Amino acid sequence: MATRSTALPCVARDTACRPRPNIRVTRGTATELGAGVCGRDINRIVGAAVSPWNLGLQANRHGARGETEALIANHPRFWGMRGCDAMIVNLTPFRGPSADVGSAYEMGFMRALGRPVFAYSNDARPFLDRVAAFCGETLRRRPTGEHEDPDGMAIEAFALHDNLMLAGAVADPGACLITAAVAPTERYTALSAFERCVEWAAAVRAASAVARRRRPGGPARPRAGLFL
Repeated sequence: MATRSTALPCVARDTACRPRPNIRVTRGTATELGAGVCGRDINRIVGAAVSPWNLGLQANRHGARGETEALIANHPRFWGMRGCDAMIVNLTPFRGPSADVGSAYEMGFMRALGRPVFAYSNDARPFLDRVAAFCGETLRRRPTGEHEDPDGMAIEAFALHDNLMLAGAVADPGACLITAAVAPTERYTALSAFERCVEWAAAVRAASAVARRRRPGGPARPRAGLFL
């Protein structure tokens, strides 16, 4: 199994304006994979970790009985995300060649709040390669050299891991995108990329804490947590 990290240099930077108690961890991370894998080390490394299932989503997880119930169960997620000072997100392709749309929305939400995002994926192929595999024989090449899908829509070829907007969310200094090439049967269970992402996030947070302590007249704020 090969792993790869894509990131700009770590820069100690405080993106928070007030203490926040948690780190957000998206759906599909080790918190959902069971057996307490996430809790084994992550709370010790980065502080309290919060998953959707910690935010009042149990009714949704176990089968809400309709649209209203699902939306009500989902509402605490947004307030929980506001209370987190960073995010770990799973960009492993989900029901298609790209990341889960819910995780993509949460990435945008956290970036709009100015919070850092740390990403990982258990599929190391570039976005174009995954789309080509998804389209199969229906993939076409235009006279200009661009690829297009069966609907005639151009496929971006930026040599990025996913859609340009998602790649941009983890392009800030200190952010990361860690990928691992795992067997298809381990796509949603392998933890090496996730664990390395947690370690990276912890290192960035520690560097930020040191920078705050050294800042004249700037006492370190209470240790915050991560949204997974």
